[in-house]
Amino acid sequence: MRQKRAAPTRPTGALCLTTAACLRARCEARILRTRVQRTGAETCGEVIPADADRRDGKAVCATLDALADAWERGDAEAYGRQFTEDGTYTTYIGSHYEGRADIAASHRALFKGFLKDNKLAARYLDMRFLTKEVAVLTSRGADYTGDKPGADELSKVTTFAP
Repeated sequence: MRQKRAAPTRPTGALCLTTAACLRARCEARILRTRVQRTGAETCGEVIPADADRRDGKAVCATLDALADAWERGDAEAYGRQFTEDGTYTTYIGSHYEGRADIAASHRALFKGFLKDNKLAARYLDMRFLTKEVAVLTSRGADYTGDKPGADELSKVTTFAP
């Protein structure tokens, strides 16, 4: 018999993250471009629902900005602080991390190696507030070095929930 656990409390602006992306790791960009139906808005603020409290929407956007800024600086600790203590992170290749410390530790290694000098590009598809305390944001994005990818080249769809 499973024990019922108390619902965790989540600090405002912190994230749980789940990533879904192209299942084939080596899809060609031209194939991905043909499948992109909606490229999304250029800024997060453009998808804040009209009936939502703008301050809440801006708080969600500020958290994503801080996440991208930490990524660009290669700052794993600052990146990890954007997640709740019990947050989860599942990458597009299926790696799964649990908790802020695990997320920071995994990115510490990545930022020193595979993702060194990497940046994030994003477009925003949708933001919904399920309750006053729970928002879900869906974006399309990619990590890159060199030239920033175009809107139709962003292959990863990401869902954030504060």
